[in-house]
Amino acid sequence: MIAAGVESVVLLGRVGVRVSLLPATGYSVTASGTGTVPVHPVKLIEANLACSPFDGGLRLSGMFELGVRRDHVRARALRRITASAGRYLRDWEPVEDGVAIAGMRPATPDSLPLIGPVPGRDGVFTATGHGTLGLTLAPATAAALAPQVLHGVTAPEFGPFALGRFAGGPAAGTRPARRGLRCGSARRSVVAHIGSTRSPPVARRRVGPVR
Repeated sequence: MIAAGVESVVLLGRVGVRVSLLPATGYSVTASGTGTVPVHPVKLIEANLACSPFDGGLRLSGMFELGVRRDHVRARALRRITASAGRYLRDWEPVEDGVAIAGMRPATPDSLPLIGPVPGRDGVFTATGHGTLGLTLAPATAAALAPQVLHGVTAPEFGPFALGRFAGGPAAGTRPARRGLRCGSARRSVVAHIGSTRSPPVARRRVGPVR
C-alpha cells in the first residue's frame, strides 16, 4: 500500500508509474490568548481559514500554495492568516508567542484522490491525493479499500478515483518494475510498502506575537 502523501509520487515512480500529484503547502499558528474563541472548530468561509480551540489556546490554519515545495514557515503567510482571522475574532488577543507549522498536502488536478490498484503492478495499491482532507477521509478510505486489497472485491464507487486516469509511462530516471511485482499477498494482508522515502517535511518554529 502506497499512502505517503506527496511522497507517493516518488514511490510510484520507483515502480515505473507517473501520476499528477502536486504539493500544496499550508500553514498554521497556535497560541494562547485572552478573549472569545470558538467552543468548537469552525471554518471561516470568506477567509478560507480553519479556526480551532487547541490545547487551551487557538489554532488558525489556511493557505493552499499549489505546486511549491516549502520546508519552512513563511512569515508573510502567517501575517495573512492572522490578519484575516482578526476580522472574526475581534476581542481575542494572544498572550504568548505562537508555534507555527508548515506542511504539504497531496493535490490532484481534479481535486479527487487516487485510490485503488496501481495499473500493471499486481498486488500494489495506493491511497493518496486527498488534499486538505487526508486525516478526515483516511478511515473511510481504508474501510472501503480493504475488501479490494484483501479479497479482490472491487467497489464501483472507486471508479472516479482510479489511478489510471493520470498514470503515465515510466517516470524519468526510474527503472520499470518487473512484470508481476508483488508486495506480499494482497489477498492475505494489507501491505505497508512505504520504502525508505521520508515523510514530507513539516517545518515548525516559534514565532513572535501573532498579531
